[in-house]
Formats: sequence, structure tokens, C-alpha cells
Amino acid sequence: MKRAVLVLLILGLGTANGGLCSLAAQADERQEAMAVNTWDYEEEENVWKYYGADQEPVTGRRLIDGSTYFFDEEGKMLTGWVDCGEGQGETAESYTSGGIDDDIHYCTSTGEMAAQMWIQAFAPDESGQNLEEMGNWYYFDAKGRAYRNQKVAFEGNEYIFDEDGRRLTGWVYERNEENGWTGTAYVAVDEDTEEAQSGDLNGDGSYAERLFAHNPQYYLYCENGSGMVVKDAWVDAIPPGKGAEEDVRSFYMDKRGHLVSQYRYGSLRDESDWGHDSENLNSMIVADRIWPCKIEDENIGTYSYKGAPGSGTEEDGFEGFIMKASDDRYYLCENNGARLDGLFLIRKKEESTLSRFPNGIYDFSDKAAMVVGKETKENPVSKDVVHYYFAEDSQGDKTKGKGVTGVFGGRLYYQGMAVGADGEEPYELVFIPEIASQKPDATGLFLVDREGNVKSGTKQKQNKKGLLTGGTKYRMDNGYTCRVCSPAHGKEDYGYDIYIIDRDLDIDHDPGVRLGAEDASYIYLKEAEE
Repeated sequence: MKRAVLVLLILGLGTANGGLCSLAAQADERQEAMAVNTWDYEEEENVWKYYGADQEPVTGRRLIDGSTYFFDEEGKMLTGWVDCGEGQGETAESYTSGGIDDDIHYCTSTGEMAAQMWIQAFAPDESGQNLEEMGNWYYFDAKGRAYRNQKVAFEGNEYIFDEDGRRLTGWVYERNEENGWTGTAYVAVDEDTEEAQSGDLNGDGSYAERLFAHNPQYYLYCENGSGMVVKDAWVDAIPPGKGAEEDVRSFYMDKRGHLVSQYRYGSLRDESDWGHDSENLNSMIVADRIWPCKIEDENIGTYSYKGAPGSGTEEDGFEGFIMKASDDRYYLCENNGARLDGLFLIRKKEESTLSRFPNGIYDFSDKAAMVVGKETKENPVSKDVVHYYFAEDSQGDKTKGKGVTGVFGGRLYYQGMAVGADGEEPYELVFIPEIASQKPDATGLFLVDREGNVKSGTKQKQNKKGLLTGGTKYRMDNGYTCRVCSPAHGKEDYGYDIYIIDRDLDIDHDPGVRLGAEDASYIYLKEAEE
């Protein structure tokens, strides 16, 4: 609408030409005063203009009442994305291209330039109706410049912005000089990202180079929704670069927000494999270069592990590592950082540089954390309940978390699993060579029931007739009786002297035949091979 013009209707003023001129002059002065440094809304064009000291609409960048505004060449106040430099009065225009730089600003619906504030908006070259779901988040500094290619701390949290200023969510890859790039840049990685993390092989068996796969530990994860960088916490997500058809895995982000993986800082994949840089391990890793061989649920109660000959399963062939998280618990992960869950036989490569967690069976099933102490598991196929015991501390020949071998709490364990009678007989004779080799007079022989409870016996003695008697007798179903005697020398933990007596004979006076290793069941990690 045009500026108002004061119209005076003068009736009955007589000779008042002089009075009329005086009133008109006063009206002009009032009108001029109103048009200086004043906002004016033009309803027909639905635009705001600001009139300066020369009574003309201002253009370009302007500081008005402490806030910055932008006006096009016609003086129309701009909103949304604007292209203009930092100098007062520089030419300003609406911006609708793709990328942004330091000359691209954003103005709210009331025209103020966004400064030190969050803004949700569509990108300059985008539009839509559902801003809350489809719009991007931007943060502008005190000069109205969007943060770009930066990790920015704000109110105790960190956020990452890409080269176009968009706050990123999900997997983000940090490109920097350490992993072969000049400068730093942040790239969002999802299933549509070209050259994303991959272990794919070329046709000749060598690894295919992937642009964002040089070092998985340069991945960060930003929460969906808030955009905050996750630190010292687990993330449940589809692996970087993979599609929705992939399983969700758990990954741990360290105190800097980087993915914990076995890959080495600064190492690039060559034609064959990743280099092993023992000096630059992630500080959270406590055991490296591990082959995790899973004991599947249907094999609970056996020593059949994934990849063993005769197990009917193929070994995955991947490496893994054990890490200590901020909750002071231990977790087993694949080399790319994906957490593993369950019962595992751990075997370490000769190249391993960390001595902790030697070969043995470990259980990572307490919400994927390592289990210590007694544990019972049910085989989902046979419904058998199996007892396990994992060392609660590290001392002597025990390693915390490793399945124990020996007698603990009255049960006999081998590699963590209770050794029980298997078959029609109520008891079984078991020989464990690792125990027999611990002392010169150790037998390594034990009589156990179906629960793995060790059958103890009293000391053997010689009667007046010179016959060996004593011990404790246990009746078998096959017509024989076992006589268990505590060893003459050494502790019962190293085995018993055990005799077999034919019940058709005089079991009260016949000492029986002493049993040896060749008469017992042998317990090895070879069950899958048999």
C-alpha cells in the first residue's frame, strides 16, 4: 500500500490561505519524520521494507536495532537462505542453489539473520511440506555462518556437520590426514554411500579399496533425532554402508566418539591384508589377534565349536579382539568392532601382542559381557542342563573369565564345562591329562555322576591279610563296583586311586583291579573330530 498522504478538508476558513499552507507544511514534516529509519509493510506485495535516513528503502546487509537483516535490490526484506557478504550494505539476494559457504546465511520468518542458534530448514535447493521430518538442522555462529565440515561442542555434547552445514545422524566417517586425506571432512555413510566400508574381495582374491573403508576406527555415530555424537557407549545399528536387510549389530564408541575396532590407527589396507601395528592399538583393547570359535546353542554341553572338523559348520575365518568398556566389563568383538555374544573357544594368533586372555573357553552372554563364576545353560535341542564355571579372578594357573579345569565346589570341570556321566551308568571314570601332569604322583582320575559331582573316598589301608582295603564303594549297573580311594600322596584335586571290583566276587575283601588312564573317558577339545 502507498504511504498515506494527509488530505485536509478545510471548510469555512475565510481568508485562510496562509493557515492552509502552514498546516500542509506541518503534515509534510510529520510524514518525513515517519519515513526515516522506519519499517513499512506493503500489503499488496506482502513484503517488508526499511526506510533509511534518505527516506529510501535500504538494500543489502543492514544492522537494525542490534539484529542483521538482508534486503534485495528493490528493498524487500529477505527470509530463508540469503547470499551476502559480511560488509554492511553489500548486495543481498535469495539463495536457491545447492552447497553453501561463509557468504550464505539464513534469516528467520521475521527477517533476523540466524546467529548462535539452531535452525531446522530445507537445504537451499530443497522444498517440502514436512519440515519436522524431512528438514535438516543447522547451527550458525555469531557471524551468521553455518558450521561446515566440523565437529562442534554445544552445551556439553558434540555434533557433526557436513560440508553443506547439515547436522549428521547415523554413521559418519572422519576423513583426515592420518587416513590419507588432506584436511578434515565428515561424510555421512549409509547404504547409498559409494565406496562405503567393505571387506569385499576383488576377483583375484585381493582386497578392494573402499574410499571410506581405510580405517573403521575413524567412524563416529550420531544419534538419530538429537544428532549427538555417541561416546563411551554401545550403539545398536546396521553396519556402516550396509542396507536394511542386514542384521543390526552392536558397536562401542570410545571416549572420543570413535568406533573401537582392531584396525590400526593410520594403517591403510594393502593388496593382501591390514598391517599389524602393535604400537598403535586402541587403548581399550586388552587382547588382540583372536580367532573366536563359537559353540553354537545346539552344541551346549559338548566341545564342538564352529569350524572344528566334524562340526558341520565352517569357520568364519575373521579375527577379533577383547575390549574393556567404561563399565569395567569385558566384551568380545569382531575386528570391525561388531560385538559377539555367546560361548566361545578363543584361540590367539602368534602375532598377538597382548598376553591377556590365553586360549580357552570364555562365555560372553551376560548381555554380551564376559561371565565369571558359576553358570548353567540349557541345550535347546536336548533340553539338558549343563553346568559351567569360569574363573572369578586371575591367580596361579587361572585366568579371570576362562573356563576352569579341575575340581571346584565339588564338581569336576574341563575348560569350564562340568564333566558328567554320559550314558546308562550312574557314574563315569574320567581322566584329565592336564591334571595328571601337574604333579608326579597325580592320577588325573575321577569318578563323577551325571551332574559332574566328584565321588570322593577315604584313604586306602592294608588289612591283616595284606589286602588293600578302604576307600568308598560306588555301585554300577553293569555288575561292578568302583572303589574310590583318596591318594596316598598329594591332594584329591589331582585325582584319586580307583579300583573296579566284580560283584560276583567278595567285594568286601577283594581289593579289585586298579584302573588307569586307558580305562577312562578322555576329555579333550576334540569331541567334534570324533
